[in-house]
Amino acid sequence: MTKPSFGTQVTVITYVEKPVGASAISVYAPGYLGKYDSAHPTTYNEQDVWTVYATVGSTLAAGVYYYNSSVSSSPIKITTSSATILQGKLISAMEDIAWAEKNGYQTASAYGGFDSVFTAMGAVRAYIDELFANTINAVNSITIATGGTILSQNYATGVSGFRMAGASGDVEFANGTFRGTLYASSGSIGGTVIESLALSSSNYEEDDEGFPIEGYRFYSSGIISAEGALLDAAEVRGVKWSGAVKIGSALSAYNSTISPWDSNSFSLQTPSGAGSIPFYNFNGSTIVQAGLKIYFGMTPIAYTYLPNYGEDRDYYYVVLDAESAPDYTLRFYYGSGVGAEYNYPSSYSSFANCSMCAMSKNSVALIDSVNKKLQKFLYDFGEDILYFESSLDIAVTGTSTIINIDSLTSDKVAYVDSDNKELRVYKQSGTTWSVIASCSVSAYSNIRLATLNSSDIAVVNNATTASVYLYRISGSSISKIESCQETYLGTSIGSISSLNGTDIVAVDTSGLLQIYRYGYALSVPKKFEWS
Repeated sequence: MTKPSFGTQVTVITYVEKPVGASAISVYAPGYLGKYDSAHPTTYNEQDVWTVYATVGSTLAAGVYYYNSSVSSSPIKITTSSATILQGKLISAMEDIAWAEKNGYQTASAYGGFDSVFTAMGAVRAYIDELFANTINAVNSITIATGGTILSQNYATGVSGFRMAGASGDVEFANGTFRGTLYASSGSIGGTVIESLALSSSNYEEDDEGFPIEGYRFYSSGIISAEGALLDAAEVRGVKWSGAVKIGSALSAYNSTISPWDSNSFSLQTPSGAGSIPFYNFNGSTIVQAGLKIYFGMTPIAYTYLPNYGEDRDYYYVVLDAESAPDYTLRFYYGSGVGAEYNYPSSYSSFANCSMCAMSKNSVALIDSVNKKLQKFLYDFGEDILYFESSLDIAVTGTSTIINIDSLTSDKVAYVDSDNKELRVYKQSGTTWSVIASCSVSAYSNIRLATLNSSDIAVVNNATTASVYLYRISGSSISKIESCQETYLGTSIGSISSLNGTDIVAVDTSGLLQIYRYGYALSVPKKFEWS
């Protein structure tokens, strides 16, 4: 039978309307539900997986669980002994297991033995061509190839960012804070050059004798080398800037008193006349008289300059005099004027062989061979008051013809007299003085002293000819710096004072004013001619 032909093929589409109120049919896919504290989730479906984190002893054991109603009506804990297909479900819980271990909810071994998975993953060596990560935590180290670098995205040489080179070990950073010790055998910091055994300025230069003429260098051995001075922290060796300046043929310089003003200026008070104090300036090669700075109106028994550090610092003095003996007065002078005064009580009937020194910008120490007291006075600049602060009876044998004191610090003075022949250091604490160090100088005669700094004392022995030695106080002891060569000053020295940490100025009995400078380790004194 022949199949009838109906011409063109027609496709019939049948439309079935969804009943009113009917819902779409949803298909559930099992998955990982997350982590729960010591309990299962309130609802779960077939094949769902979740993590229960718990401490030891909790009612529900910590672990990774799944639900399979065909096996058990209760959730089942997955372990490394479970079927392979189940062990694969542990991977989805990896992040939560790591979180639980980090926060004290037992180790990964409590979660189905997952520690073995972590161990296996940690042993994997991976090559990643390009890695983007917010945080990378390296347990042991990060190693880069010899030719590799670690650098910031904005790194530009000498401009921005940072760079660490694997091949050379060079690094470049903008700023850095080091909480530990920094080691370097070369390089530079600002204008300071790092050497293997020293730090020096970039312009440091020495002359042919090894004496610094520009810049500075600090040696690891303790030597400090700077323009104009070469000092060893352990010893100071004498260098005389020789040649002498005669400051007046009529000047009786032997009994003159020297008072320093600053590092290159001093005044000289002579025993005759009405107390005019000439001012001298030393510029390193020449001493010149710069005029009369102050006129006391009478011959001072003792005086000292106060380093006020103000614009008019050259005008402050404390002077002991006797305007109408036996009435003794301590006066504060500024320029040509007289400020506060301290009148000694009548028990002080006389003074002899006085020595006075400034201890600070507003305090002085005074001693003499008659009253035998070390006294300290303070000046109040605001109230214009000069007042007594403290004193100590000093053991002075007889009426020693030479007594010297000079300040080491604002509370320490060095003392020596020509009878006891003992170099002492006195320290003030409140209103009390005490001897903190002493040593014998019994071989010396007609002794003078000047302090160079807070620890070093120049002591002059006026025997047949004058010689100067250096002594150092360290704690409770004083000793001569044996390595410091003896320096001969020529004829007997009448007065001595220091200008700064290296220079002393002295006047001898022939009326010559001389400057001596201490340097380091020059076998022959360095000689400079006065111009």
